Amino acid sequence: MVQYKRIGEMLLDAGLITPDQLDVAMKTKMGSTLRFGEILTALGFVSEEQVTQCLADQYGYRLADLTHAEPEKEALELVPSITALSGLVLPMKVTDDRFYCIIADPLDIPMTDSLFRMAGRPVEFALAPPSPLFDAISNAYGLNPAKRRKSLAPDQKPRPIENKRVGVKRKMKIDKQEDTFALLAALGSMQGAGA
Repeated sequence: MVQYKRIGEMLLDAGLITPDQLDVAMKTKMGSTLRFGEILTALGFVSEEQVTQCLADQYGYRLADLTHAEPEKEALELVPSITALSGLVLPMKVTDDRFYCIIADPLDIPMTDSLFRMAGRPVEFALAPPSPLFDAISNAYGLNPAKRRKSLAPDQKPRPIENKRVGVKRKMKIDKQEDTFALLAALGSMQGAGA
């Protein structure tokens, strides 16, 4: 009989966190809509990769190698970019009987059910850490701002965003890690509000 272990227990058993860190994370989790692994990562106790490895071990998923991920156009067309980004899912391939995706959270049942409905066939998952997966999704859908800047002519500069109401121009500051955590926190609070 397989014994279920929570992710905190797995990380503790692996020597990746201390009992004190587990206690801090458990207290932080109370009243939060974030998943426990997200809290441990946000507190800086473990990396996204370590949490993803534990999820893969816990649920029997394989880890995806995003450096070689080349999604097929047909797969990308099944999932709108906003859904892919908000659900942290990268559609990879569609066959007659399967839809292959890379996902950050295999326990996001509404997302996994939605993917099944979009594809009309069973979905097979591999796991990847959230931040690199977010970047891979942005690249796959052509949403990567750095890539767009590179595609500009050498004499062109990105246009500043203009606030139409007051006519003020300002440049946006993008902090990849901070923005990713903000997106995850916003998504977590939206999911909590809908539950």
